[in-house]
Amino acid sequence: TCAAAVEDWAAVRDSAKRLEFTLSSDSGPFDENMGRIIIRYHENNTERDYYAYRTGPVTARIVENAIPGAPQHVLDELVFDAGVGYLEDPPEDEEDREHFIYTYAAFHTLSRGGFGPSWLVEGVHPGEDRLKALIQALEAHGYEMWVHASEYELQDAENEGLTLHGVLMTAAAPQDRPPKELHELLQKETQDLPHRLCWLPLARHCGADLSAHEACIARYGL
Repeated sequence: TCAAAVEDWAAVRDSAKRLEFTLSSDSGPFDENMGRIIIRYHENNTERDYYAYRTGPVTARIVENAIPGAPQHVLDELVFDAGVGYLEDPPEDEEDREHFIYTYAAFHTLSRGGFGPSWLVEGVHPGEDRLKALIQALEAHGYEMWVHASEYELQDAENEGLTLHGVLMTAAAPQDRPPKELHELLQKETQDLPHRLCWLPLARHCGADLSAHEACIARYGL
């Protein structure tokens, strides 16, 4: 862990070899595909966990957007503390253990992802295929999307309380991109949805008309 923090990759690889890690490259930084882990940060007296892909024996890349108001780490490359082991004990049941994701403490940031704050995007779930297409469209323009919750229940006040599935996401823009561009792209990519999505804080930040977002909140109880 300490060797990785100072980017002494030869020393890290020597340790990895002795620990019988199987690696696809022989030198330099790691970019392996070693599965998903959770990285825990301690910031401002608060613990926050983020999904990440393990790129090496003690390195990872954060793939989950921060919640609004929290420090942004998406696409950060970091070193995690493997010396103290995982922070959450795996379940005793063997079947549950197969799907368990280990949690490690963040130790040192190697490089920043370069993204600004996250913005909430919420509303009626448009269906898996349409949601996937929406996420791909935004990510093709350089934004990072993350689904924090889906398939929870919403009631449509305009249709006698009809129960619908909801989706809660965040969108993050590169720091050098004005938030208004994200707002306009969301408008373009969601205009065909039968139930509109809401991103009120972003719209307010951009000085846009809030009426449609406020109506969405009132209609679905967001």
